[in-house]
Amino acid sequence: MYGNFKKNHKGLQLKNVLWKAASATRLVDFNCEMEKLKVFNVQAYNWVRARYPKNWARSHFSTWPKCDMLLNNLCECLNNVILKARGKPIMTMLEIIRVIMMRRIHTQKDKMLNYNGDICPKIQKILENNKRGVHDYILEWNGHAKFEVKGWAGDKWTVDLASNSCSCNKWDLSGIPCVHSIACIFYKRERIEDYVDYWYKKSTFLRAYEHLLNPIKGQREWPHSELSPVVPWHCKPKKAGRPSKQARKKETDELESRRYGLKNSGTKYTCSNCGMTGHNKKSCGRSSGTMPTTSTFISKLPVSNN
Repeated sequence: MYGNFKKNHKGLQLKNVLWKAASATRLVDFNCEMEKLKVFNVQAYNWVRARYPKNWARSHFSTWPKCDMLLNNLCECLNNVILKARGKPIMTMLEIIRVIMMRRIHTQKDKMLNYNGDICPKIQKILENNKRGVHDYILEWNGHAKFEVKGWAGDKWTVDLASNSCSCNKWDLSGIPCVHSIACIFYKRERIEDYVDYWYKKSTFLRAYEHLLNPIKGQREWPHSELSPVVPWHCKPKKAGRPSKQARKKETDELESRRYGLKNSGTKYTCSNCGMTGHNKKSCGRSSGTMPTTSTFISKLPVSNN
């Protein structure tokens, strides 16, 4: 989306406001950034408003998938893995991808089996980073599972440990406790790992990689098929090098003037060999002993009927 946005709306200021609006997890923060964008550039604001925010703004994402990704990093990772395979014939490409997947499944499974912990390593790092800011907040407990969290700048958030929810919406979107919820969990002297969503558990990771790919025999031992062979899509191969620009169609007078040694402006060519006009060095007759003259050249020009 930003790649299309910056084509007509350039500038670092517009870029920063757009990314802040996309990264905001609360509707109030999203609306605030959109108002800033409207003040900076009304046309850019209208362009962004025409796009459905549920497809690009984190504040409008559903909280069910437990994922707050904004970029297409997963697609880029897949393209990088199959980079060598995607240029091969179809059967060879599928074989390379099959071997890559067979190797990756058992590698990822072995890594997690040797890992000591209930939460996946990358998620554990995020939790450790969120723990560092818990001392910046003041808590008010309602006696059950809800807290009122106050910041030093006057901001307030509400945390519900029973429903794994925080008004900042970060915990709801990602399933990973935010800094406000971690402060409340510390207050109750409970384990943070117990509040991490099911999808980030070690047991869930192992279930995803429990189905292994079995090796197969060589192509000569494959069963014979009566179906038509799979062939690649026919496409015209591109020429090597930079493509040439389409030349402008010449008019008749332009072709004739160039044929007889005249430039498009109507002036005559000057020979760099003999210094005379009406011909160039390639057609110069000094080497052959027959020097062309200006009158000879003019007599060869086409005569107009007018």
